[in-house]
Amino acid sequence: TCFQHKRTLNAEMSWGIELWDQYDTIATHTQKGIDFCERFTHFLKDRCSIELKYASELKKLVKNYQPKKERRGRLSTV
Repeated sequence: TCFQHKRTLNAEMSWGIELWDQYDTIATHTQKGIDFCERFTHFLKDRCSIELKYASELKKLVKNYQPKKERRGRLSTV
């Protein structure tokens, strides 16, 4: 089919023949990929920070609502 033929041509492209005039296009595409990776890295760092704070607050919440032991060994609730 035409699609398979096109795929075969793309797989066989070489820098010296088909891509010699595509430097700007390739450089732009590569830079967009780098920019995306940097933005995604910042996103993950921000999300990690939020989740660490959330986990810490949940831990405090659970600790505050755990039954506390009295001196005589009886349990009391908050």
